[in-house]
Amino acid sequence: LESGTQALHLEQMDLKALAEDVVELYQPLIEEAGHSLNLIGEHSMLAVDRELIFAALCNLIENANRYGKSRIEVLIGPQSITIRDYGLGVAPADLPRLSEPFFKAESSRNCEGHGLGLALVKAIAELHGGQLILANAEPGFSACLQLNT
Repeated sequence: LESGTQALHLEQMDLKALAEDVVELYQPLIEEAGHSLNLIGEHSMLAVDRELIFAALCNLIENANRYGKSRIEVLIGPQSITIRDYGLGVAPADLPRLSEPFFKAESSRNCEGHGLGLALVKAIAELHGGQLILANAEPGFSACLQLNT
């Protein structure tokens, strides 16, 4: 993905409908963990690669479930999808490095995973002419997949 050799298969799609599919898939897992998963926002049409955006959202929801350990919201904007949890957030010093391949914050070193998920999401965002914006949400953490295709 980072090399830019992956061809995008863009199709005009409703970001909310796509996010609904991901939420439906993860709802039982999230509820089993004792958390909630809510989708908020309006319908928004954008040309995206459905498979890649689906994978990115899956990764972000899994991270929110694993590390946020709380309520999770999927927020749909005109050209963005934000996953927000209400957990502890991330150490400010770790924020700039979270999307680096193989980087794991000190607080997640004992959790499963290899530190590749956010790097993959960042590459997907960039393929769509956008960016991945990570931030502490006071309380919690947010990951915004900004798309500009």
